[in-house]
Amino acid sequence: MRFARLSKMVFVGAALLVCAQVALATSVTVSLDKDSLGKGDKGEAFRPSGADFVMTAKWGLNADGVTYKYDKGELLNPYGTPGLVYVDDDGTGVWADSYKYVEDKKHPGEGEWVLDPGSNGISGGGPHGQEQLIFTFDSAVFLNSLIVGLVDFEFGKGIGDKDDPIFFLLLNDSSFVGVNETLLKPAFIDTGDKTGYVDLSQLTVPGLAGNPLIDVLTIHNAKDHYEVNSLAYEIAPPVPIDPVDPVVPEPVTLFATFAGMCAIAGYLRRRNAVAD
Repeated sequence: MRFARLSKMVFVGAALLVCAQVALATSVTVSLDKDSLGKGDKGEAFRPSGADFVMTAKWGLNADGVTYKYDKGELLNPYGTPGLVYVDDDGTGVWADSYKYVEDKKHPGEGEWVLDPGSNGISGGGPHGQEQLIFTFDSAVFLNSLIVGLVDFEFGKGIGDKDDPIFFLLLNDSSFVGVNETLLKPAFIDTGDKTGYVDLSQLTVPGLAGNPLIDVLTIHNAKDHYEVNSLAYEIAPPVPIDPVDPVVPEPVTLFATFAGMCAIAGYLRRRNAVAD
């Protein structure tokens, strides 16, 4: 009876421990519009109040990280200037002041790079295109908890038509997965008026099975422009540090323990027999 009661207590304790670990996961939703963050330029790196991530921006790079060339093979961002996180009316994008080369009419073959103001959204078109808004999390988050709200966004009939989003995911095991427009479409929920959200739990992409942990989410655009107006995620519970490996008893110790248990069991049987 006592053994059965002890077993039940151990089982209940283990169940409570599992429930406690699940409860440690924290769900968070952060709004990224002007009402929540205030409109304007937020600098090269920006952490919204109460958020578990830092936003940074890049521009002038192709989706694969190669420097993008615009028009006549000229570098889009010749000075390698960083993008700026910019909060607009409805969401957050990238401010990218690009440069254009202006030839000197009096001296053919000569000229200079001139500042060409860019857009506020995550732009993929025009001289200020190929922009990335990057979310770097303080602690890893579950892929299946990630929901990205988008505004001024519209899929076209094919790749390169209208907005052309690409999501990049840096996993907690240091692997890197890219998700292009074709793969993102099934995970996009259209809420009308060029708004919607991407539910990453709906992705069916090789390398993302089993709800992996995500360290960095990069949102890239290859055409037109859109903005991110919210981000929902769930922080993974901390992993126990340096768990102690159980010590395996030596054979002599096991034999002595078994002999002792047999002796105690024999004594209890004899005592119960006398009592009866």
